[in-house]
Amino acid sequence: MKNIKISLLLIAIISMASFSSCKKKGCTDPVACNYNEKAKNDDGNCDYECIFEANKSMALVTKMTATWCGSCGSWGWITNEEIIDELGGKAVVMSLYQPSSLNNPTATEWIADFNTQGTPNWAVNGNNRTAYSPTGGIYTSTTKSNCVNASDSTYSASPEAQAIYGAFTTEGSTITVNTLTQFYGSPSGEYYLGAYIVENGVIADQSGDAGPNASHPYVLRGSMDGNSYGTLLVNGSTGTELMENTFSMTMETEWVTENISVALVIWKKVGGSYTFVNAFTN
Repeated sequence: MKNIKISLLLIAIISMASFSSCKKKGCTDPVACNYNEKAKNDDGNCDYECIFEANKSMALVTKMTATWCGSCGSWGWITNEEIIDELGGKAVVMSLYQPSSLNNPTATEWIADFNTQGTPNWAVNGNNRTAYSPTGGIYTSTTKSNCVNASDSTYSASPEAQAIYGAFTTEGSTITVNTLTQFYGSPSGEYYLGAYIVENGVIADQSGDAGPNASHPYVLRGSMDGNSYGTLLVNGSTGTELMENTFSMTMETEWVTENISVALVIWKKVGGSYTFVNAFTN
């Protein structure tokens, strides 16, 4: 009887080992270069190098706007749609709202820092690209060209640094994203990484032709770590190793999860100001 029990135990152990071995190990992150769709268990050896080499720089294009601004909901609304269409996915787009139901501290700080003059105005990489007429109006066609040309120039440039993520997760009302940052050429300075929540198609009233229950594009909801320019990455000389960061934020009840995306922006602090380095969204 004792021998039978030992034999049954050995069979059970062998069976469990065989079952465990069937759970193939490998890289389970779809964004990685060596992603293995057959792998069930992640082996911790995901390779992201080819992603950083393949991706281009992305600009940050922002519209300074307000729900109570009539021009923002008429010709400014149309101009913004045209700019987004011509960007063709080569830039991260955000709408920054003056104090209203769609405002937040990061939007307020950026509007002040980007040197814009009222609403609607547009900036690329934190620099005002709005073309003003001598009478105080805005040349919409020139403004659009300025934004698209500046974005294209950024997209074709070699990145100084790059931050990416494969996907973000939501659990209850909490959204979490794990990021990877790569520096090139070992630059030196004080660099920060910001992770921002953006919601597309926010339904809210808008003064002007857009009217009540307008669908507001790419609304900046806020910074995930509460800091307008993010988390310190490095202060001094940088290496080439990948830097890992995790950001989490509690979503407000009115946010629509299906319309949420995460945008990453790398900033370099020079004196008391932050200059744009690169942006990314998945």
